[in-house]
Amino acid sequence: MRPRRPAVWVDRPVHMARLSSEHAVAIVVGPWRSGKTTLLAAWSETAADVVWMDDETIPDVDRGVIVVDDADRLSARTWTELGRRMDACPGLRLRLSSTTADVVPPSWDAEVVGDLHFTIDETASYLERAGSPLEPRLVAAATRGHAGSVRELARPGIRDAGRIPAVLAQASAGRRLPPSERWYAVPDHLTEELVRRWGGPDTFLDDAVRAGLGAWSTDASSRVFSLVPTVRAATRAHSVVPPSRERALRLEAAGVFLAQDAPFAAFVEAVRGDDLDLAVAAFKAGGMPLLVEHGVLVGDLLRPLSLNRLRRQPVLALALALVLNARRQNRLRAIELFGVAVLGARLGAGRPVDRALMQVVESAALRVVGAADGGLAAARRATRALRSAEPEDLESLGRVTPHLHLHAGISLLYGECHDEAREQFELALAAGPQIAAELSAIGGLALVDALEGETDAADQWLALAASRVWPKERLDEYPGSMLRLAQALVAVDASDFDGAAEALDTIWPIVDTIEHWALMAHVRALVDIGTGRGVEGLERFRSLRRSREGRFGAIPSVRRLLSVTESLLLLASGLPVEAREAIGDPQQHPGSLLAALRVALVLRDTDQALALLVHIVPRGPRDRVTLQASEAVLLRLLGRSGDAEDVAAKAAALVATHRLRSPLMLLPPGHLDLFGAAGEGIVEGLAHDSVAPPALTPRELVVLRELASTSSVEDIAASLHVSSNTVKSQRRSLYRKLGVHSREDALVEGLRHGLLTD
Repeated sequence: MRPRRPAVWVDRPVHMARLSSEHAVAIVVGPWRSGKTTLLAAWSETAADVVWMDDETIPDVDRGVIVVDDADRLSARTWTELGRRMDACPGLRLRLSSTTADVVPPSWDAEVVGDLHFTIDETASYLERAGSPLEPRLVAAATRGHAGSVRELARPGIRDAGRIPAVLAQASAGRRLPPSERWYAVPDHLTEELVRRWGGPDTFLDDAVRAGLGAWSTDASSRVFSLVPTVRAATRAHSVVPPSRERALRLEAAGVFLAQDAPFAAFVEAVRGDDLDLAVAAFKAGGMPLLVEHGVLVGDLLRPLSLNRLRRQPVLALALALVLNARRQNRLRAIELFGVAVLGARLGAGRPVDRALMQVVESAALRVVGAADGGLAAARRATRALRSAEPEDLESLGRVTPHLHLHAGISLLYGECHDEAREQFELALAAGPQIAAELSAIGGLALVDALEGETDAADQWLALAASRVWPKERLDEYPGSMLRLAQALVAVDASDFDGAAEALDTIWPIVDTIEHWALMAHVRALVDIGTGRGVEGLERFRSLRRSREGRFGAIPSVRRLLSVTESLLLLASGLPVEAREAIGDPQQHPGSLLAALRVALVLRDTDQALALLVHIVPRGPRDRVTLQASEAVLLRLLGRSGDAEDVAAKAAALVATHRLRSPLMLLPPGHLDLFGAAGEGIVEGLAHDSVAPPALTPRELVVLRELASTSSVEDIAASLHVSSNTVKSQRRSLYRKLGVHSREDALVEGLRHGLLTD
């Protein structure tokens, strides 16, 4: 009899696609009540020629699909008959479910569809559809996404999170371990070594799998076993272990897991056993992937710890801060914890590797919250400590090593120390095969080169990334964010704005939490300018900037980038005076000086442009193209056409060599012809109606702004402490420069040129 899909259901497109593959045999594998039958029922509704097999009777069909639920109940004779039928009927396919794939004859090439646990998003979706008021994070932590357990907690009437253990225990249908085996329900995970140490038989876990009581998963390089949550809850409820004994068992388990290269399992037991030193050791062994893969549970484990205890363990304070920072409602708490991490890190001491770890903690915390120098000094101290460490000490860091180099590199990148950042990203890439670290390191290297305009080098890193297969949940989240930014920036330089937008869109959903938000906003602004949406882009940019800076602030390099970005969008919107004000004092920073030069050219302020030009020291091909192209435009404005063409030819050569088209897009309109073939097809991104405002004296500007509030010459004179005749004289001069004859027209022109804003 064919079962039906339940009323409350979570779409599983990846699993459905695997069941629809060309494999003749596919088997859905999972423990008791993990959703195997539901998945097969949902899939069979979408497939043609499906027949469900009852008992041991094989349907009399020679094509289509035979579905066998609970295939572990089949006899050897039935398996033999199924094999004969499949051999005789090439058009026949088989879809099965079982607690283990071992039931399929070894000679069969079967597609295994496993990992049926809900993600936290799928858990949240299920709870919402079921009308459950329970917090998805708590349900995900209690059930680890086991579908049957989630369904039990989503039942009507269950509103109190405190009832979760009791509800799970009651839903076990009598399935629990006997009292003699109650120890195995204490830790969240098990391994064969731990079972042997506690006196269990070698076959205990495999027998539990076949009975549907649990399933294997992988933690780093070690296999770990987890009981079905309802089975574990029922065992703990019926065979209580004294608290002191439970703590001892957990810490013993943590030590075994750490020795077996199962850092997440070790971390869980160390925190639950209240040994934070052991938890830090587990975190070092697992590195940042613990947060990427298990952030929800890590956060739940660390939340109850006091600030005082976290100050003594800054690594754990940083871990919790990073987890909380991913959700808007937790950001104030996250900022507080970043501060705790910095304070604790500064109190740390010990070996060079320990100092390096603490300094990277400090650097990452300062960078994420936009404080002080963004962690630049701490990152440099960390790199020096790593260089001075002994090889055996470096080995003791385990999987955290690439992440130390990686986060030091990111701080150096934002400190605009690109060569030092490259070195750290290369060291992170060479430190060992970890998906998240490798992806971030390659992305960091591509981004540094893309920012400088070293397009060929950036393309090589992007090609390396494209040659690898990355999990989508890594590629479109924080680990892949720098790679996506590099892809977008290279696309902008090629005038491929659709490609740039596509790369940005993959990570834009996390712009509200990610530290790369300012770079994302800058590249998005370039896309908006290149596609003629400068006004829309300006509004989006200002909204994001208000939101992010209001919560976190920004380090100096980010503030400069934001000012440059806003200036570009203002120029694209036809507001050159506001664009000049957005830059402020460019000081001696090349990026700010180039932005100020761009505004001066749009305003045709050749004196200011000349003054800026002599102070700019370009940092890479992008700066050199921008500088030479701007110089060519300036020479044309000064009437030196021959010199302008010579400089433009050099700029065009750089554009062709480095494939950098975006700097030409950002020149004042009407000058692309200077650059010959290099300028063909480039969009003029800045507004064509940008007109230089009249050069008002400071007193005329004050009078204009006074006119916005009153038409009375006497009132203005009293406010400015001058005579009425003086105000009348200044008003006449003001009207002449604006080309108007009335107060109303003067105010309109003032608004158009941005003269009424401070």
